Amino acid sequence: MMLPQHRERINRHHKESGRRIRPEIDEQEWEQIGNRLQESMQEHAAITLELYDPFESCQLTGIVLNIDTHGKRVRLLLDGEKQWIKIRDIITIL
Repeated sequence: MMLPQHRERINRHHKESGRRIRPEIDEQEWEQIGNRLQESMQEHAAITLELYDPFESCQLTGIVLNIDTHGKRVRLLLDGEKQWIKIRDIITIL
């Protein structure tokens, strides 16, 4: 018999053991990402972003509507819905 607290701790350990590390992105890559985001916003062209997630691969495809440099986030139009994405979560643009 196992206590609920022990079961939770074991489940959490299994989940965190598969955790991915956030990749380091250099200045040149950030500049390229910024340029591609600007292009999408100006030309109303769809782009696909690969985003950091500690447990799984995550990609979003949409059109950049707004870039909030103060809040460090990007607003995307995804299938008719608007969503804010943190710039630091962008790994690359495919």
